[in-house]
Amino acid sequence: ATFSRPMPSGYYSDSSDDEEEPTVMLGFAADVSEPSLLARNHFPSKIGGAPAWLDPVNLPTERQLRCGASGEPLRFVAQVYAAASDEPHAFHRSILLFLSPHGPSLSRPGAVRAFRCQLPRDNSHYP
Repeated sequence: ATFSRPMPSGYYSDSSDDEEEPTVMLGFAADVSEPSLLARNHFPSKIGGAPAWLDPVNLPTERQLRCGASGEPLRFVAQVYAAASDEPHAFHRSILLFLSPHGPSLSRPGAVRAFRCQLPRDNSHYP
């Protein structure tokens, strides 16, 4: 599944026109018609499956992908493509979330980990 179709700001608002509304982006999970669209070169946002690291060279170590509480491999949960056009070194950016396979351990250090994978616009992976 992927995150898709952000809703415009104020879509679910009941405030008056006089108030300034915060910017809100709301998405939802949807089935993917073509699985190849989840490949890293399509800069996917997704839930479950395997992570699509933008940088296929500089990956987290095996130790970084282990639960700090149990030592078992963390489970990939979600990936969100969050490009930052105002940051030259992070033009392409994804946030990846991993969780411990043991629910009771989630409050312990290292049981939940988020990784940021980013690249500048001009890079050797996406010419």
